[in-house]
Amino acid sequence: CPGGRRLPIEIGSTEWSSIRAAEGGERLPEDDLEALGWVLLNGLVGPLPWFKWLTAAYRDWGSTWTKHQVVKQVQRAKVQLLRSGCRGCFGWTRPHGVPEDLVSFLRLCGAGGTPGHPDYGALQALLGGDPEQSTARAERYDVGQFSEHVVPLL
Repeated sequence: CPGGRRLPIEIGSTEWSSIRAAEGGERLPEDDLEALGWVLLNGLVGPLPWFKWLTAAYRDWGSTWTKHQVVKQVQRAKVQLLRSGCRGCFGWTRPHGVPEDLVSFLRLCGAGGTPGHPDYGALQALLGGDPEQSTARAERYDVGQFSEHVVPLL
C-alpha cells in the first residue's frame, strides 16, 4: 500500500503480480489493479504462458537465485505479451474472447502517470462501467447483479 514498506520481488503471487512488482519496492494501487487484470485474463483463457515456468520453479522455491530468475522471466513475458497485444508470444496466441479492453486495462495500469493515482475513470470505462455513476448507485447495481447471478448458485 502507498507509504508501506518495500517488499521483496518474490512476495505475492507471481502468476498475477504487476510487472512493476518484479522490481521490488512499495506496492501501489495500480499494482493491485494490474494484478486484477491478470486474474481476469487467467479466468478468461485459462493458464497463462508463465504458469508452467512457475510450476517448475516452485520445486526449488527455497533458492533465492531461482526465485529471482523466474520472477524476472515472468516480468519480461508480461511486458512482451502486452506489447504484442496478447498475440504470438512464447508459442501462445491470444485465444478468441480476450477483449481488447482488457489488454488496454492491463497496459493502462502500468502506463505510469502519477504513482499511486491511477486513472480510475478510464479503468472503470474499460471494464464497462460508467465513470459518471455515483458510488451509491453502482453499489445498488452490484448488489442486484450479485443477487440475480451469484446467489442462485450458492
